[in-house]
Amino acid sequence: MPDQQGLKPGFAQQHFDDLNGKPRLMASNDERDGSISIHADVDLCASKLNADAHVDLRLQKKRGIWVQVVKGLVTVNDQPLESGDGLALAELDNLAITALENSEFLLFDMALYLGPRELEPRHRAGLPASRAVGLH
Repeated sequence: MPDQQGLKPGFAQQHFDDLNGKPRLMASNDERDGSISIHADVDLCASKLNADAHVDLRLQKKRGIWVQVVKGLVTVNDQPLESGDGLALAELDNLAITALENSEFLLFDMALYLGPRELEPRHRAGLPASRAVGLH
């Protein structure tokens, strides 16, 4: 959800070289760490992991996570995902991503809102992108 109403659409483009080994912040609502500005409570990260590489992330409360596998094969909290798969997670303390082969993925860390009310805490197992579930 946008953090302001009535904004004109915008466009930005930036190249990031440092995607290997851990998620790199690419877009955020406060432009921290050189990220592109977006008008929503979302942090968009990208990463490339070599086979057998592992990343552990601490998550904030009342946040949802969407992991989108761009290339390769990974496990996210022991859930296997391959190219094109997405996984929605909510109200977790930790996120563990392991690359089973050279892989690339996007990670969306976002506030949990559905219209005017906040969502109740819950965890949703993900499905391949063609059958993905929302955070509701």
